[in-house]
Amino acid sequence: MRIDVLGVGFDNLTMTEAVSRGAALLEEPGCHYVVTPNPEIVEVCRENPAAMQAVNGADLVLPDGIGVVKGAAMLGTPLKEKTPGIEFA
Repeated sequence: MRIDVLGVGFDNLTMTEAVSRGAALLEEPGCHYVVTPNPEIVEVCRENPAAMQAVNGADLVLPDGIGVVKGAAMLGTPLKEKTPGIEFA
């Protein structure tokens, strides 16, 4: 289940869980993609339906930035931790 932050659904995973899920995607057939939206990207998604569809259509949506994590907590649906793209790669 994804955590909704202003319309963007984030996977609620620790970095270790995200890496495991990413590795599992490599074993699955087909093409897959991972996105790591930060608060600025969430704002772009709110203004651009195509961006929202692209982000929410990813196999993994990981919160890149403490702003997303704090925002989720303020909305009453906390995320486990931030999982920055630069550290996920």
